[in-house]
Amino acid sequence: MPFLWSCFFAAAVCPAQIAPPSAPPEKLEAGKLIERVVTAANPEQSYALYLPSNYSPDRSWPVVFAFDPGAQGKIPVDQMKDAAERYGYIVLGSNNSRNGPWKPESEAADAMLQDAQKRFAVDFEEDLLCGDFPAEPV
Repeated sequence: MPFLWSCFFAAAVCPAQIAPPSAPPEKLEAGKLIERVVTAANPEQSYALYLPSNYSPDRSWPVVFAFDPGAQGKIPVDQMKDAAERYGYIVLGSNNSRNGPWKPESEAADAMLQDAQKRFAVDFEEDLLCGDFPAEPV
């Protein structure tokens, strides 16, 4: 069964700023899909991650926050990692956000956003949200 992936890109509601990382650097291998990164503020929240192989905290990077309907962050990150490598984007995919009530989805999005801001040199002027949305009205 083919996986149909539709993306809706929107500018996130974030401060228009370039945020230097403020958390102590954890050894996260660039150029490799990492299936589970636990957020520093909430150990119940995690995400899949792809950092471009030339990632360096010495400059800011655009970021894509991806959401899978089944809370499988690895799926959208895997689908976007080649483009992320080519165009120099960081990609995070929530392992907690799934189709359903908005509160858990909002909490997952906030956890990823806050963790990315503390852990990576991200450019919030170029961030994107991406997700697979239901075909029917909710």
